Amino acid sequence: MSVQKKQTAQHLFEKAPVEQRQTRPRVRNENLMQLTHPLEISLPGVVSEPSVQDDAQLVKASQHGDQHAFAILVQRHQRRVFTMVLRILQDYEEASEITQEAFLAAWQGLPSFRGEARFAIWLYRIAYHCALKQRTYGEMAAILTMPMGTIKTQLVRARHLLKERLSNAFSNAP
Repeated sequence: MSVQKKQTAQHLFEKAPVEQRQTRPRVRNENLMQLTHPLEISLPGVVSEPSVQDDAQLVKASQHGDQHAFAILVQRHQRRVFTMVLRILQDYEEASEITQEAFLAAWQGLPSFRGEARFAIWLYRIAYHCALKQRTYGEMAAILTMPMGTIKTQLVRARHLLKERLSNAFSNAP
């Protein structure tokens, strides 16, 4: 659009009464935010209930073995974790698998969670590292033209061998 046309359009807009400027009916923001159904992710065997418990209380209960408390944490954070992982991996099925892996790693790591950071930050960090590891395996598999499972197996064997050799080297040191 030329400068003259832009100025004319702007001039007409400024001079038009407010009633003429509004060609579409306005929708109130309150109506946009009302949901017809709750946004919940259903987990098999878990009964959802409105909870006023915060993450810190749920983490404390989870650390004492309360699987229901951890299931509530999963419900609260699953969507965000999945979305982050999906953005990294760009593959729905891989993202779903890695999201599960991240929650499993979080459950296993709960005893060592010290609470210095919020649970969500700690969880997202775990998920981020799981996703990066998966993407790295995928890149290695593509470069070496080998299945990803083979890559993972070889890396596990290599780490074990390295650990064994380092242990032997330090045990023989003066």
